[in-house]
Amino acid sequence: LLLLFHQAEAQNRHWVFFTDKDGVEFDPYTYFDSKTIQKRISMGIPLVDETDLPVKEEYISAVKMISGKVSAVSRWFNAVSVDIPEGKIQEITRLPFVAAISELTMKASTTRTKPFRPEISESVESLRQRQLLSMGASFFKEAGADGTGVRIAVLDGGFPAVDRSPVFKHLRENNRIIATWDFVKNREFVYSYNNHGTMVLTCIAGILGDKNFGMAPGAEFLLARTEVKREVFFEEEHW
Repeated sequence: LLLLFHQAEAQNRHWVFFTDKDGVEFDPYTYFDSKTIQKRISMGIPLVDETDLPVKEEYISAVKMISGKVSAVSRWFNAVSVDIPEGKIQEITRLPFVAAISELTMKASTTRTKPFRPEISESVESLRQRQLLSMGASFFKEAGADGTGVRIAVLDGGFPAVDRSPVFKHLRENNRIIATWDFVKNREFVYSYNNHGTMVLTCIAGILGDKNFGMAPGAEFLLARTEVKREVFFEEEHW
């Protein structure tokens, strides 16, 4: 235990920011999903932006040679997150293509979770009516909008029961859960852990019997587990 404690003290996770992406080649049509291309064109967003460009591999390799391991790569930040061993920060700082180094804060607050119960009690029905009112359900109904043709990504702490609950039967039967990924454990299974993602998905697309809980039951979904048991700022690695 003492050994593990000292190892944790001896290295802290940092973002290492790079100066440029000079010479990086990028083809949006092979990199992005077709839905992304459609969305960018329809909204007048350029198909190639500097933040889309991958991080230079030689920069990543050089930092990895010193730190020993790279935890995450962010093309948006043009940075990598690494656990830097004690005494190695200055060595990385001296690399000519390193713009800055910033320590990731480990401040955290505990999240709570309860079992997900797919039942409509009197209190649940009252909550359902209030949330539909607050989310403007009548405007969706008048416009005939139910999310059809829209792809929604939900990033949360987990999605227990989504793979079996009757609330999401319409999504499963119509193959509208397009993909799932647990970025914490690097695997496809997301149907466990904190049920906040399940509650959020219910508010977007849930249906039980003839009662809608959300206004986009016709949408398709990407479900990503990016949160851990304690809310911590280094979750941005998973984003």
